[in-house]
Amino acid sequence: YQGADLQQAAQGLIKDVARQGGHGGVIAVSREGEIAFAWNSDGMKRAGVGPDRPLFSATF
Repeated sequence: YQGADLQQAAQGLIKDVARQGGHGGVIAVSREGEIAFAWNSDGMKRAGVGPDRPLFSATF
């Protein structure tokens, strides 16, 4: 996924997993603290916090 932004890379990974018949999700964090989520399952719980980002949690 070289050259892709973090969200594109996470989504590409999940597409590869799906092509192999898999289900799941990934939480990716860049060196700069950027957070990306991608999943192909029925739901995914996640949370995050950062020096300039308040605590959040979500379930989808």
